Amino acid sequence: MKFPPLKGPALAKIGIGITAGVVVVVGGFLLVQNVFTKASDSAPRDLIINGITTNSAKLSWTTDQETQGVIEYGSSPTSLNLFAPEPQKQKNHTVEVTLLSPATSYYFQIRIGETKYDNGGVPWTFSTKLAGSDVPLATPSAALSATPVPTV
Repeated sequence: MKFPPLKGPALAKIGIGITAGVVVVVGGFLLVQNVFTKASDSAPRDLIINGITTNSAKLSWTTDQETQGVIEYGSSPTSLNLFAPEPQKQKNHTVEVTLLSPATSYYFQIRIGETKYDNGGVPWTFSTKLAGSDVPLATPSAALSATPVPTV
């Protein structure tokens, strides 16, 4: 089969079609990259629990992009109904949880947007100090340095 030679308008249409196709493919690739990398960029890492007193604790973590997190906590791993939000977006996060009871175990997870991060399916935990003591009731486990995993 023999095709007729392409001239002016037909050649321009093919060029426009190829250009539009490249733009759609590249644009789609960039869109997919942004959509699927946002969760990992906002995932908390390097969690540190320090400054534990009889009635407070400081929770710190980092994220690759600026996010605003909320600590969801409670004295039962199945009832995280207290909240300590961050005041603004940042990459290096520190939230002080206050008004806690002495010698009490607390459980928490970090919520960023609609995603909740915990310690591999269970909340992280810490215990406040006994009143009049310089030593926490329980020493946090090595699992505190684990990489957070989003829960469904």
